[in-house]
Amino acid sequence: MDLANATNISIVGFDLDFVAKRNDLFVKENILVVIFMFFVMIIGSFGNLLVLIVHRTKFMKRTGTYYMYILAGIDFVSCIVIHPYVIHKLFYFYGQSVKRCKISYFFTHISVVVQVFLLTAIAIDRFYTMNKPLDFKKAYKRMRAFVGTSFVGGIILSTPIIELYGIKTVELMEENKRYDGHTCYYSDFYEGTKTKKVFQYFRMMVFIVCAVVIVIMYVKIARTLRRIRPIGMDIISNHKRDNAKPSKPHVLKQIGIFGQNGEMHSQSESSRQSSSASKYKYQAQTIGDHLRPPGPNEKQFGDKLKVPVDKPQNVVAKDAVVVATTSTARTEPNYRGKRSRTVVKILFLVTTMFLVTWLPFWVIRFTLHGAKGLELKKLEIFFNRFVYLNNAINPILYCLVHKVFIKDCKNWFRRMRNRVFCTFPTHCCIVERA
Repeated sequence: MDLANATNISIVGFDLDFVAKRNDLFVKENILVVIFMFFVMIIGSFGNLLVLIVHRTKFMKRTGTYYMYILAGIDFVSCIVIHPYVIHKLFYFYGQSVKRCKISYFFTHISVVVQVFLLTAIAIDRFYTMNKPLDFKKAYKRMRAFVGTSFVGGIILSTPIIELYGIKTVELMEENKRYDGHTCYYSDFYEGTKTKKVFQYFRMMVFIVCAVVIVIMYVKIARTLRRIRPIGMDIISNHKRDNAKPSKPHVLKQIGIFGQNGEMHSQSESSRQSSSASKYKYQAQTIGDHLRPPGPNEKQFGDKLKVPVDKPQNVVAKDAVVVATTSTARTEPNYRGKRSRTVVKILFLVTTMFLVTWLPFWVIRFTLHGAKGLELKKLEIFFNRFVYLNNAINPILYCLVHKVFIKDCKNWFRRMRNRVFCTFPTHCCIVERA
């Protein structure tokens, strides 16, 4: 702007009518962002509420389910408290107030930081679960410590937001008149100061460190899953890998009760073969029974864990027959291993989506922040709101991957349908008599 034009500009300041007109123009230019935020708020509210309802009776049975429950609670609160303000700010972008700005960004920052710390804690907890499964007595203590530390750390790290954030004045030009608009960001007092830069870089370093820890933990978990095999796989699952359903003599032949010609082994050979198979199966079953973490009220569970080395000979042959002929005994250890791997996969997908949605935010923040072009400004505004997709994506991932969650949802809908339409006659009679 040259000096001649600068002398003809009159400074008006903050004008309500002009700001209202510019707010309407801002909404028209970013209508796709408004629709996106409404969609995320609705899907996230109902989806996370469904997760909370379905998992309310069993979220303390397993640490993985407990973490899912906590994340769903944070996302649900964000959808019903934070998202409405984000949408409100899109409609009144240039007319923000100081108190509303500080309070909203404080809770938004707490939500984001707590989720980052929780996802880091989940990665560490899954690493200990897969690599040290017998250390189950510390599972719930470790979980409580991680959750408490995440919330305390989120509150402490978000405290500077109350001081740093506020009203940022932006210049709006129209017909040689300069108007002031009030946006919610770092306040004018801290604009260009070292305090703002230190806080920004510190927050970015915390995010990077947590991301590196998450990547390292899941890489180690992947190596562990490739290296180990489910307990008892060598004995009970060889036929399942070939998609064949063997007959009982074939299964008994695998564990040494029948010979290659279908005849019974001698007493000494049969005892020796079945003893080896049964002892391995007995140890595997015993270890599998103790892999379950103790519940919150089971303080003495597993205090005297002793895995037996041998069993009496009069029980060995009977156990070998039970292992070969009972489908439950064949599949139970593999089911437990599969369930643990499923939980790891689900939490890994949740973490991956969180990192993927936040990556464009940081790229835009350091490349396009303060861009002057209209299209670049729209792109910056969209990716600054794209991170809120985290609050709605988790229930969708559960429906796509978590078969147990899908089954629980179907059972819950079935119960609700029965209550509404009174399917059960006995229940209807009780209601009518009452």
